Amino acid sequence: MDFKEVLARSNALLKDAGAILEKEDATGEDYTKADAMVKEATELRERASKMKEILDLGAEQIMQEAVEKQKEAKEQKDSTHPAGFKEWGEFLQAVHVASHNPPAMHDPRLTWFKDEKEAGHEQKQMVENVGASGGFLVPSEFYAQMQAVQGENAIVRPRATIIRMRRRQVDIPVLDQTGSTAGIPHWFGGMQFYWTEEAAAKTVTTAEFRQVSLVAHKLVGLNSSPCAWQHV
Repeated sequence: MDFKEVLARSNALLKDAGAILEKEDATGEDYTKADAMVKEATELRERASKMKEILDLGAEQIMQEAVEKQKEAKEQKDSTHPAGFKEWGEFLQAVHVASHNPPAMHDPRLTWFKDEKEAGHEQKQMVENVGASGGFLVPSEFYAQMQAVQGENAIVRPRATIIRMRRRQVDIPVLDQTGSTAGIPHWFGGMQFYWTEEAAAKTVTTAEFRQVSLVAHKLVGLNSSPCAWQHV
C-alpha cells in the first residue's frame, strides 16, 4: 500500500467518524468507536507523511546519483572520444536519452538547433508544389464517391407541381392569366374586385380560361462509352 492509499484510508476513517458524531441519537459506544477511528486516522496520516518523505528522499538520491554518473561518463568520453558520434545508432540513442531526461543527463556531443543562420544550422524550406523540394513525397488524394447534383435536393423541383402522365399528352384547364386590364394583371383570370357602397350598382367581371397541353418527350444523353442513359 503506497502513501496515497494510506492517506485515502485516513480520510475515509475521518469521514466515517464525523458521520457518527453528527448523529443526534449517538450513544457512548458510538463516541468510543469514533474516537478509535480518529486515532487510527491520525496514525495513518503520520504514516503516509513518512512514506512520502522517504520516497522524496529516495527520488532525490536517485537523481543525484544519475547526475554524478552522467558527469563521470562525460569526463570519460571527453578524455577518450573525439567530438561527434561514430555511428547513426549512437546518435539516435543520445537523442532518445535527452528527450526523456533532464538537461544534466544530456550527451554533451549533441548540438541543439539555433535560429541564427550559423554554419551547420541553415534552415531548409520544403514545399509541396515543387516536386524536388518535397512534393514527390506527398501523394495526391482520390475521393471515391461520385459527386452530382441530386434532383430531390434541387431548388425548383421541390416547389413545382409534379404531374404524372399515363398517355403521351395531357390537357389541363387553366385560368387565363395573360395580359392585363387598365394596368392590373389577370391574376384571377381577368376578374376584378371593387369596393362599393350598399345598394349601389355592381360592376360584373368574368374569369376567362384556356387550355394547356403537355406533351411528353424523351431526354437522352450519350457518351463515348458503350453505355447510355435516358430519362423519360
